[in-house]
Amino acid sequence: MDYKKEIMSNGLRILFVPMKETRATSIIIGVGAGSRYEEKRTNGLAHFAEHLFFKGTRKRSNSKAITIEIDRLGGTINAFTGEEITGFWVQVPSSKEIIGLDVLLDLVTAPLFREQDIEKERGVIIEELNMYQDDPRDVVANLAKKLVYGDTPLGRKIIGEKETVKRIVKKDFTKYLKDFYTPDNIVVSIAGNFEETKLKKYINNYFKNRKSKKARFFKKIKEAQKVPNFALQFKETDQAHIILTFRTIKRTDPKRFIQEILALILGGNMSSRLFVNIRDRLGIAYYISSSIDPFADCGALSVAAGFDLQRIELGLRATLREFEKLKSKKITEAELKRAKDCLIGSTELLLESSKAVSRFFLEQELLEEKIRIPEKLYEELRKVSVSDIYNFANKYFVPRGLNLAVVGPFKETNVFDNILNNALK
Repeated sequence: MDYKKEIMSNGLRILFVPMKETRATSIIIGVGAGSRYEEKRTNGLAHFAEHLFFKGTRKRSNSKAITIEIDRLGGTINAFTGEEITGFWVQVPSSKEIIGLDVLLDLVTAPLFREQDIEKERGVIIEELNMYQDDPRDVVANLAKKLVYGDTPLGRKIIGEKETVKRIVKKDFTKYLKDFYTPDNIVVSIAGNFEETKLKKYINNYFKNRKSKKARFFKKIKEAQKVPNFALQFKETDQAHIILTFRTIKRTDPKRFIQEILALILGGNMSSRLFVNIRDRLGIAYYISSSIDPFADCGALSVAAGFDLQRIELGLRATLREFEKLKSKKITEAELKRAKDCLIGSTELLLESSKAVSRFFLEQELLEEKIRIPEKLYEELRKVSVSDIYNFANKYFVPRGLNLAVVGPFKETNVFDNILNNALK
């Protein structure tokens, strides 16, 4: 798999990734903007704005006029907001690529941000917040973020709080657009079967008169944790929902490939250690898995699980024991090979989709400013050794980096304090 990168005179970057065997074209417009760049007063602004982009443009006056053009092609259009990136994407038949591109460029470059749309969508987002608040898995995820990153943009909800969503006004959106939606902060990633020259000319026409703007900063995380941290949120649930988080490495750290393999071994699939020992052997959880949250300046590895209320202590101790095992005994070469094969294989299957390919290249360019084609990533994964896994576990799975967030019908914290105080000694 290969790609071509074009940089316009105003700094706009375009990635072309040809996939001649497909009949689809997937386009993502990625912006280096997200909840990390928000002030506390406007927490939720990036996500709110993402909604409003779909409410009307100068060319297409309402949301139906935007979506119907894609729907009639059998295509899909949507968007996403993260901490460090906002993305708008469309997938259409290759023969209709110009229509898909025009709709996407139009909504990103010419949103109306009308007062009546802001008020309507404010109510929609508040209901979205209510929906998440009813889901204990979302509640514990937000509790874990706050526990690890505190009162910083990374510690706050991407969607914001009801109070902040209610106070955001039109001038906040127009300033946000002016500050972040500039050519030098945008990457257009196109994958599939397409006509490069035609698409390049079309994109350039939309952005040729737009000026760049440098100097966008976010507040860097200062990690000064010395002892295990704990947070409990009372909620009447039938399960105890937990997230165990260890502070680890930033996105571009060379050890990222070690961490990816380790996270897979720990809880990345149905044959992982946590799944086999917690769900299959003990039978005390339906879901348990590990994940990685990498950012520009910091990162974390987490385990999320839902335990039987009466056996949460057993579940937590058993989960922490899996971390201890990785520190006390090296994994086998066979287990390491299985993990590498799984990561490489799952990536190959994922990249069968033009949409996934488009995002794969976009995120590397926008968040890392360095692109590795899949084969180069596989080379890095294959270099990881048994000792690398062992050394990583011993460096990062330590009490001073441990955080536990719990949501459930608990009022006493003694049991949790005792577990944390004696963990990973």
